[in-house]
Amino acid sequence: MGGGWEGAAGIMRRLSPLNSPVSSPRASRIGSPLASSRWHSSVGSPEREEDHGSLRSPDISLDEDGAFHYESKAQVLQFGITHRDPLMRQFAAEQLPDLCERRPVEQYVVDSFITLLEDPEWQVRRATIENLTNLCEPGDKNAVKAVIKCTWSDTSWMVRLFAVEALEKIGDRDDPQVKLALALNPKPS
Repeated sequence: MGGGWEGAAGIMRRLSPLNSPVSSPRASRIGSPLASSRWHSSVGSPEREEDHGSLRSPDISLDEDGAFHYESKAQVLQFGITHRDPLMRQFAAEQLPDLCERRPVEQYVVDSFITLLEDPEWQVRRATIENLTNLCEPGDKNAVKAVIKCTWSDTSWMVRLFAVEALEKIGDRDDPQVKLALALNPKPS
């Protein structure tokens, strides 16, 4: 009777998706991600074989001093802000304001930039706060709200300090939330 139990286990193993062939004709016909994708390490997302050229990592240039720089605003928004390497996200935060030629900067650019304030690395958040004043207009509601949140809840004292300085530049002095954030987070003298 032990053979019946082994038979059921064998059936369960054969039906398991982990044991299914990845290169089955049906899977490749329907464009299954298991059959036709691989992990793209530079942006941290699946890349389909047929789209091989479209999701490649940007060509990041080196200048005379050996420093990295992105070529365009679109390149920073597409690759830099979402890059898996924190150093590349920090470079994106430092270089995006210089790549934005039109002023005032489009709101979607500012909103995308603000998402870096939720980065797990404090260096990326500090670079974002430090360069936010060069990117957004004074009184930008979304930016002010994000900076106020940083003054209250960021774990890094350096990010909170830069947030207070940024809030002084872009915040409206008549706004009660800005007044409260500045009063409770004084700059060291």
